[in-house]
Amino acid sequence: MQKDNQTIIQNPFFMVGAVRSGTTLLRLMLDYHPKIAFAPEFEYAVSEVSDEGVFPEMTEYHRYLDENAVFKRCNFSVDPFLSYKDLVDDFLHQKIKPGVEIVGATVHEHFDRCLHIWPNAKFIHIIRDPRDVARSAIAMGWCGNVWVGSEIWVETERLWGEFAKTLSPEQYIEIKYEDLIADHESVLSRICEFMGTEYDAGMMDYVKDTTYDVPDPSRVYPWRKKLDELGVQQVESQCGELIEQRGYELSGLPLKTFTARQAQDFVKDSDRKKRQFRINRYGFWLLSFAKLTKMLKISWMNDYFQNKIDHVSSQYIK
Repeated sequence: MQKDNQTIIQNPFFMVGAVRSGTTLLRLMLDYHPKIAFAPEFEYAVSEVSDEGVFPEMTEYHRYLDENAVFKRCNFSVDPFLSYKDLVDDFLHQKIKPGVEIVGATVHEHFDRCLHIWPNAKFIHIIRDPRDVARSAIAMGWCGNVWVGSEIWVETERLWGEFAKTLSPEQYIEIKYEDLIADHESVLSRICEFMGTEYDAGMMDYVKDTTYDVPDPSRVYPWRKKLDELGVQQVESQCGELIEQRGYELSGLPLKTFTARQAQDFVKDSDRKKRQFRINRYGFWLLSFAKLTKMLKISWMNDYFQNKIDHVSSQYIK
């Protein structure tokens, strides 16, 4: 059942790529275009869909949304009478404001499932040097070392590599984060053309309202100065040929092979550092209360503690 006078969006745009690849920066630029509305992380629209395209049961999905912190931050309303397909499409409709002609969202995981809902969707694939993605993921506390951090990039790029084969050339565009930083107007003009509109200088107004600065070309490839030799070798070992296939040069350091035991130790080390990072950033008691209230399903109290965690996190997002 659809809302009155509302039809499924035929050609939404989805930005896909690994986390810490510049998706938030590009999403802000697009969302500040007067004719474009672009939603942040939209995984909750596809994560519960099976690879075969089977939609979840609605009671369970409503419960999932109630407990999903990312969804709750979006402030979308949930119409209990809509089918799954119509409901997630309605979330995109809720982003549309007067003057907006194009709508889209960011999806980091399971983006191949978007076609089960929007068969004519188009995709913007943004990619960043994995050595910087891995290093940046540590800074966000999502992993404890670059060995695990680079797995994030590999998983995303492997999925994209297979998924892109199923798309026609007109359905996607690929850009590099480094090119966006070096010449944002040229890259944004190319993206806008792909989306059926023109570049607008207002796309850079995000700097007035967010923690993100104007792109600085001198800050690309920071791994060259901030990542030690072992870290570089770990990432290049994890990513293998994918680095060069995606247009990035190897460092020139000797390629190093790590044993299964070493890999296990890297994962354990990452888990330990990740836990300590979260305690240092959020505090032991805040994390404990958030975990306990979630386990006990005390929703209003869990929201309170989760909002505190989100507030702390927002100070570091960049």
